[in-house]
Amino acid sequence: MDITAPQSLQSSRIDSLDLLRGFALLGILIMNIQSFAMPSQGYFNPFAFNGIEGSVLDTQGMELLNLNGITYMFAHIFADQKFMTIFALLFGVGIALMVETHKNKPPLVNGKPTTSLRFLLRRNFFLLLIGLGHTYLIWEGDILVTYSLCGFFVIWFRNKSVVFLISLASFLFMLPIFMFCMVGIFMPPELVTTELEADWIISAEQLQSISEIMRSNWLEQMTYRAPAALEIQIELFLIYSFWRVSSLMLLGMALHKLGLFRNKISPATLGKWALIAAPTGWSLTAWGVYQNDIYQWHAFYSNVFGSQFNYFGSLISGIGYIFGLLYVAQHIPAWICCVLQSVGCTALSNYILQSLICGLIFYGHGFGLFAQLDRLQQLLIVPVIWVLQSILSTLWLKHFRQGPLERFWRCAVSRSAFALKT
Repeated sequence: MDITAPQSLQSSRIDSLDLLRGFALLGILIMNIQSFAMPSQGYFNPFAFNGIEGSVLDTQGMELLNLNGITYMFAHIFADQKFMTIFALLFGVGIALMVETHKNKPPLVNGKPTTSLRFLLRRNFFLLLIGLGHTYLIWEGDILVTYSLCGFFVIWFRNKSVVFLISLASFLFMLPIFMFCMVGIFMPPELVTTELEADWIISAEQLQSISEIMRSNWLEQMTYRAPAALEIQIELFLIYSFWRVSSLMLLGMALHKLGLFRNKISPATLGKWALIAAPTGWSLTAWGVYQNDIYQWHAFYSNVFGSQFNYFGSLISGIGYIFGLLYVAQHIPAWICCVLQSVGCTALSNYILQSLICGLIFYGHGFGLFAQLDRLQQLLIVPVIWVLQSILSTLWLKHFRQGPLERFWRCAVSRSAFALKT
């Protein structure tokens, strides 16, 4: 197959952003597939299924040096929160880029010029609608709702200085750490351990019940999906997601203003920063795994203190991935960059497509493999989906300028007629 840059990638778009977006979109599947394949407890706790007879996810004891344990460590150290970090940073970059563009060319709504603020508010509103549809109709682990809600907040700081953006980002990023530390220091563990364990370990009865629901028809799955989605969008959002995601978006706006994505930093410098940042983040996350292991993955310690290692480590290694990819992109075959850019240019459509594919594999309206595959088997599916999406994205952009959902989003925001080729 002839892989050359599609027409849409030969336009004025910043190629490095599509490259990074495509890389992050593919990488995030390493973690997201776990949320499709098993109950949420298994996403965070490698020993969530211990003692459940016949479960392929049982680690057969409290040792990580087995198939399920090693696969968990690989995904946690190299993927968990790293690609979400890149996405959130790029969301902020996108806001800053649009504001910059709107200064020279006001955006249009219904064919008439409008303000940058109004355009960005409309853009977030329609992203929220897409996210809500994705959440309640396809998959409760959606991140688009979080991004849109945080976007409503950060756009008010779009014209602030780099110093202000980095300062506010640092403050917001540290708030969850402060809150968790206050809980850990001043609240007796016995008061919250029982509640924490409900989302940390799962009984054989619970596993059977959830599995039956997710292997049933689409309507029955809603009895699990709707409550889980509400917990993510309310509880998790208020104590964790809002602060972290907003801080990363603000940081992304600052990085754009510093010229990171406009070739203002030499490749050699990017390479050096990548070699420092990525291993540092991995080491910090790995140290967190070690500390959790020392405390026998106790629900209170792992949630309150043990999770903080990856909270910081994922930021450092995520930024390292950005530096590394910007450096490596200048030394790898052009067709690889074109494929990643194609995936990135259609990232929204591909994000939803990943959910549709995984739903078909694991849920009852498809093959019904929920809780039937061990962690390694789940991971082996990921490259297959990568190849499929890479081919589809490249072929699509040879005929159309945007992905179908990207075009729908743009038309909804600007109130223009829907036409894929425009």
